[in-house]
Amino acid sequence: MNKIARIIKLSIIIFISSYALAKTNFKITVTGVDKETYTNIVKYLKFENNISSKKITTEEIKRLYLTNISNIKEAMQPFGYFHPQIEPSLLQKNALWQANYKIDPGPRVKIIKTNYSKHIKTSWIPDDAIRDGDYFNTNNYQKTKDHILLYAINSGYVDANLNSSSVSIDTNKNTAIANINIKLGKQYKFGKIIFKNDYLSEDIVKTYSPFKLGENYSEKKVDNFKHNLISSKLFKQIELTPKVSNNSINILVNATLKPKNIYQVGLGLDSDEYVRATYDITNNYISKSADRSKLSLKASSSELEAGLQYYTPGKNPITTTQILSLYLDTKDNQQIGSSNYVEASTTQKQQNNGTTYTNSLNLHYEKSEPVNSETYFSTLLYLKTGISANQLSYDALKYSWSWYALAAARGMASSVNILKTKLSTSANYPISRNVKLGGKVQVGAILTNDFDSIPLSFKFTAGGANSIKGYSYNSIGPGKILKVLNTNIDYRIYDNLFLSLFADVGNVTNKVESSKYYVGIGPGISWETPLGNANLTLGYAISLDGNPWRLQFNFMPAL
Repeated sequence: MNKIARIIKLSIIIFISSYALAKTNFKITVTGVDKETYTNIVKYLKFENNISSKKITTEEIKRLYLTNISNIKEAMQPFGYFHPQIEPSLLQKNALWQANYKIDPGPRVKIIKTNYSKHIKTSWIPDDAIRDGDYFNTNNYQKTKDHILLYAINSGYVDANLNSSSVSIDTNKNTAIANINIKLGKQYKFGKIIFKNDYLSEDIVKTYSPFKLGENYSEKKVDNFKHNLISSKLFKQIELTPKVSNNSINILVNATLKPKNIYQVGLGLDSDEYVRATYDITNNYISKSADRSKLSLKASSSELEAGLQYYTPGKNPITTTQILSLYLDTKDNQQIGSSNYVEASTTQKQQNNGTTYTNSLNLHYEKSEPVNSETYFSTLLYLKTGISANQLSYDALKYSWSWYALAAARGMASSVNILKTKLSTSANYPISRNVKLGGKVQVGAILTNDFDSIPLSFKFTAGGANSIKGYSYNSIGPGKILKVLNTNIDYRIYDNLFLSLFADVGNVTNKVESSKYYVGIGPGISWETPLGNANLTLGYAISLDGNPWRLQFNFMPAL
């Protein structure tokens, strides 16, 4: 990345310089040096006070031509070149003057000895520090000093400085001796974390701290502490103020908390459930240990759901959350039947480097009323584990994925044996600013010796605006094996409005191999809004008799 940045920077400098000179009657070329040295030379060259549009006189051109010889020599010294041979020439063609500087850099200064003061610890010296035998380079020397100073400061020496450091250069022998001396001053330790608030205790705030009382003070750890507090989602604003007390530095936490109660409403339309509405109430500060709860309500033309979740920070609240939840749901689907269930669960959720790991123990009781079949009741005490990662990228490709597996056994508070797993992935790739490709894959499997007895809500189905378009909601299935592939290409019509072409294929069966797949193709329009995405599609059901067209849409913003 550093190399790329240098090349870009050099290109910009060359472009600006060339553009500036193009408007004058005086041009300059420099040859014979490496890119890094050339970049510095360009900064030193004089173009009559950088007035790019001014036509300068012959006398001024000759003066600049001679002045730039010494400027080039000065620009090369930071890179160890003290004896360059410069072959200059000045030519005139019509009204244009051309100054050429052909450079032989000559011998380069080498570092024969690097002296570090006794206070500098070996661990503070970077792997790419200046070494004996290296060519002298001012930038590398400065980077070494900066690295050492940063380590000193993050070891508690907040007043450390390297002002007495120096380089002795013998231009006759082309050698240099680098001296890096540090004045440390007093070493400070971390003191107390001071946080005063009516809703949260100091103890819960301390759990987000990456340091302990008595550790060497580090500005980097203070920054990490602030990042952790922001990531907790408990606060609207965080300000940390270090306060010196003798040999310790206390950290004062000044925080603006989120509202105690947050209300969220969602209202939308889709062709699967028609009108949908959600209403969530979050209580952020049930206790001073940052416990919180959330009541969720969902209603549509075919479903009514209520859920209550209680969140408790784990031992490490930065990564772990414990959740107790209770859900009640009643759902009526004309294609496969209706189900009514109640489920209680305890969940541990952990996050690590953008990946979320979820493990839960769940008790599920359901009344299932399948179409053209008798009503039955099911009880499952099941374990569930899942992994998910969102907003990943590989170059321009953006993708997400999730996987889960659950298992229950008859005789262990369950009425049926079941092992279920599902993997979902989605990705999009911009071909250009106006054209992008998208795709989604869903595969799943259920292993059971009594498929008819597992809860109806656990069985796989497909079809609908968010599944295989062109087919009615949940009209494919139910079954044990799920395979669905969605692909689309979007073309930007205007701003965030896209014209789409899609092709969906998949099925739900009771066997891995299948002779029939359901295919839907057609056009669509999608609109990306700050509240959510709206999609309208016209699907052609290739696999149905008569090949019917179906208009489908969905839009569910959060208000």
